[in-house]
Amino acid sequence: MRPVALAVLLAVWAVSLSAAEAPAQKAPPKADAPKEEKLPPGTYARVKTAKGEIMFRLLADAAPKTVANFVELAKGERPWKDKDGRWVAKPFYNGLTFYRVENDTLKLIQAGCPKGDGTGGPGYKLEDETPKDLKFDKPGVVGMEKAGSDAHGSQFFITLAPAPSLDGKFTIFGQVVRGLEVAEAISRMPSTAKGAGTDAIHLAKDPVAIQSVTIEVVKEEPKGDGK
Repeated sequence: MRPVALAVLLAVWAVSLSAAEAPAQKAPPKADAPKEEKLPPGTYARVKTAKGEIMFRLLADAAPKTVANFVELAKGERPWKDKDGRWVAKPFYNGLTFYRVENDTLKLIQAGCPKGDGTGGPGYKLEDETPKDLKFDKPGVVGMEKAGSDAHGSQFFITLAPAPSLDGKFTIFGQVVRGLEVAEAISRMPSTAKGAGTDAIHLAKDPVAIQSVTIEVVKEEPKGDGK
């Protein structure tokens, strides 16, 4: 073998050996996802949609019957009447939509109607629970829609601005703690008017679906023994 060829082979071998012995470079560490702020003790509803999640605290002290009904419907623990008139016990809200979007004088989104037009419900009615100290005085208040006095059952709405005209008329049973921006995005979906004058509502042309509603209970952490 010629000296030049031998030198080339030796050089290639040395480079290969050096590469094999070199320590592998570690991939840069992945950035940690931002941690969610810890929630105070209470019961919460996590509404998962195609636009993101909305989470609200359930106000069981103020509206115990309404909250119990909402929780039982979400879990599938309370029978409700389906479109064929049969009583079934399965998660009620999964697959329903935020069919109503109001983004004018009244700012809110509304869901919980099996028919998707505001005329449906679970097949029964509940009494109103309207304590005077609860008001629609800020964004993110969760109220129960109704077709008439003491006629609410499953439809709920989330306000996106103060709505004093609703005070004392609708049961308040929740307050959004996360995902208000998701509700605002839903409210901006294109809509078409149904009805006329003060009775008009706006139905979403492509309503955002509720993928699931889960109930989470945050318990109070046990206190230390002081040692």
